[in-house]
Amino acid sequence: MSNAEREPNPYPYTIPRATYPDLATIKTLDPWHVQEFFRIELLLRSRTVMSMYHPKETALQGAGNLTLLLRYGFGWYVLQGAPYHSLKPHTGPLGAVPGLSTHSPEELTLLLQLLQNLSATLSEPERHVMGERFRTRFFCAFIDPHLPPALVMKALLPVFHQRHHERQSSRPRRPYKFNITTWLDYLACYDLRVAQGLTYGNIAERVYQKKGARSRDQAEKAVTRVTAFIELAEQHRWPP
Repeated sequence: MSNAEREPNPYPYTIPRATYPDLATIKTLDPWHVQEFFRIELLLRSRTVMSMYHPKETALQGAGNLTLLLRYGFGWYVLQGAPYHSLKPHTGPLGAVPGLSTHSPEELTLLLQLLQNLSATLSEPERHVMGERFRTRFFCAFIDPHLPPALVMKALLPVFHQRHHERQSSRPRRPYKFNITTWLDYLACYDLRVAQGLTYGNIAERVYQKKGARSRDQAEKAVTRVTAFIELAEQHRWPP
């Protein structure tokens, strides 16, 4: 297998370094949260996402932030590091399952204002694409918390089932079983190869503290796996 250096291709932003959680923490992690963590990690290394990065548009209310949010379900705030860039336990599904969250009326008002501001900067075809993407990706509901939970679920389930079947081809399945330490090593190998242009032999020594053909091949396999998963995440073929 190849062990030559390659031309470094640095990222346009700094990706915060992920810490390796201890075994006790790993046992408490929701698999959906782990999958979402790695989806974001992979996409931050995607040239598609990098092409969307404009330093002056990363603020919460910036057009670039909202564009990324609509396309991939997260914003540039993940570059701030913890708590966005860490593997920590989440209580319950909200925040762990991508596409499932709750918002206050104030947050919804802000979101609608941001959408309106972004829409004003777009051409008519671009506005149509943005609107269609928002409508097909999300289902919004206003729920009075005084109502009995059983009544709320009875009313909403038929709508959820209809929308779910309309998008069968992209419906979530079981979360992919990421081995956390293995995949954090994979990402480290990828960064050293792509952003710094190191040889696979040097990468193996840094990441795996080993020398020889076997560890070198292990580093190359890591880069190949990350490359393939980045493509899947870019194309919304997820879970992998």
